[in-house]
Amino acid sequence: MGVFATVLAYGVIQSAPKAHAETVSNSPDVISSAHHKTNRADTYYVIPPKNFDPQNASDAELKTFGFPKRPKDSKQLLSWKESMKHAKKFVVPTFTNTNKVNAQYTYTSPNWSGYEQEEYSTHQFDDVESKWTVPSVSSSKSNTDSSAWVGIGGDSSLSSTWKLIQAGTEQDKGSSSTNYYFWHEELSYSAGNPEVKVTSIACRPGDNVLVSVSYSSGDVHYFLEDTTLNTYTQFTVTNKSAYYKGNSAEYIMERPEIGNSYSYLANYDFTSFWGARASYSGSSTMYTPGEWSSNGHILDKLNMNDGNLLTSTGTLYSKDFTNDAFGVTWQGYH
Repeated sequence: MGVFATVLAYGVIQSAPKAHAETVSNSPDVISSAHHKTNRADTYYVIPPKNFDPQNASDAELKTFGFPKRPKDSKQLLSWKESMKHAKKFVVPTFTNTNKVNAQYTYTSPNWSGYEQEEYSTHQFDDVESKWTVPSVSSSKSNTDSSAWVGIGGDSSLSSTWKLIQAGTEQDKGSSSTNYYFWHEELSYSAGNPEVKVTSIACRPGDNVLVSVSYSSGDVHYFLEDTTLNTYTQFTVTNKSAYYKGNSAEYIMERPEIGNSYSYLANYDFTSFWGARASYSGSSTMYTPGEWSSNGHILDKLNMNDGNLLTSTGTLYSKDFTNDAFGVTWQGYH
């Protein structure tokens, strides 16, 4: 995928029961921050207590169990509560590699569409999130791909030594089937890692999802929720400082790379992002794209164009917060 992602950080991996691809029905009654291994050596998760309610949890408990932090702003708090009330079924994360890479952004944007908040000063973005509706690609022609995501970094026009952490949903049309799934990825100018599919939690066309990526002390934390299905997962990928540069935060629809070439963009027709916001290290405030711009910072609007317009990005409007939402419209395969 492209360059981006949001994260929360925890501690050192400890031994634990083998991960399994199903929701947890035997969550502990006693709060425990034990780190449980996944089928990837660098990734762990923390099991929330039985009947855990994030809306009534303390800030410390939210951090321990990998939930997005509770906003201070009253409007953002209402939106957060609406998302958290759907976090009813924790799914143990399991993973498998794919053959897709979400490449960095260049100034001409042949692969990204959406919005990017830029930061040139001493601030570094360390938290980003958004909601969107998973689009259907059932009417697309075969062997086409699309990726919706949020992330931190990845803009090679800001730095030749770009780095990116990101997570989102994939919407692909194969030769005989369509595929929809959550994924995450960490990559940089010197090391490209393929997109990692999260195999244990489902998403479907038409579902609303929330994706959060945050970074702390070398670790990246991901929170993935399907608010339509009332399911969520969270996990931390450790020792990823080589993939973090907090000079930008993004909300993107992308066509990924396969075999070092851009894929054909799947016909997703249209989808909406909303609840888009990001914060930087040391700040308790999360800024929407519109708020970031109105505070005198740089905000880029990106239209995917490789000589032909592939995706057009709409004007910001207010949905959950002030100027937190926009739509992206498919225009062509390549």
